[in-house]
Amino acid sequence: MTTSAIDFERLVSFDQFNGNREATARERIDDIRSAPVLILTELGAERITERGQAELYSLLQHRAEQLLPILWTSPFVRAQLAARYSQDRAALIIRRLEECSEVIRLERETFVSRSVRTPKARTA
Repeated sequence: MTTSAIDFERLVSFDQFNGNREATARERIDDIRSAPVLILTELGAERITERGQAELYSLLQHRAEQLLPILWTSPFVRAQLAARYSQDRAALIIRRLEECSEVIRLERETFVSRSVRTPKARTA
């Protein structure tokens, strides 16, 4: 299995869809559309254009229809994530993510407290 990483924000930015770059960007998007596993990190942290949001939704839709796995992370809760996208696309993207995912919310305090616990000292 081949593993590759891409900067989705950069890939779908408006500049990438001009001239010869459009064919390259389209090929890359088609490749990730059918990848065995898609991992999206920091969803919502990117500055993504309307066209990029449309591509993201199309990607999520295709993977859902083909029952292909999507693993994703976001530093935002649902409402915050929705606010990061346009009104037209936010509900579609969030709904598709929720339909295809089991959302596990990690609280920073919980994570930190579990990761920095020190063992109790033994008494003699």
